[in-house]
Amino acid sequence: MAALQDKLPALQKGEFKPRTNDELRMMVRLCKIKKLFFANSRMYADAFADDPKLADDLNTGNRYNAACYAALAAAGQSKDDPPPDETKKAELRRQALAWLRADLDLWGKRLTSDKPEERKMAVERLRHWQQDTDLSGLRDAAELAKLPTDEQEASRKLWADVQALLDKADAKK
Repeated sequence: MAALQDKLPALQKGEFKPRTNDELRMMVRLCKIKKLFFANSRMYADAFADDPKLADDLNTGNRYNAACYAALAAAGQSKDDPPPDETKKAELRRQALAWLRADLDLWGKRLTSDKPEERKMAVERLRHWQQDTDLSGLRDAAELAKLPTDEQEASRKLWADVQALLDKADAKK
């Protein structure tokens, strides 16, 4: 990890990209410790572009984690240098919602599984989404009120869809 720390300035400028999954995991961990959430969301976006299977693996939570980092950076919680500007923050919010939407679709499929453990895990994960403070900038009323109307609507739609899936799962019990 110490060797990778020297690469942080280049990473923040977009001049360095992890070459392996292990390097990606180490850089993500390092950036998390240093609260470089913008850098983390960019690394994940690059990794997903190179290998879409990394995003679709619900068990690792890669896409969900990427969405959390994007949401945190968009909410001004990041210590990246330079920090994302307002245009980039809007892009990060849209990306976070798109990543959450993609995971929601996959969790929705698991809710229809014949395997009770898969259904249980889907419900637990979606309930976690509703409480995760990393996503408060995309979910909480006070935070949403600060966003443009179209972004507010997109966020509210996602959370309504999360709740609808949970309601559907509860009805099946």
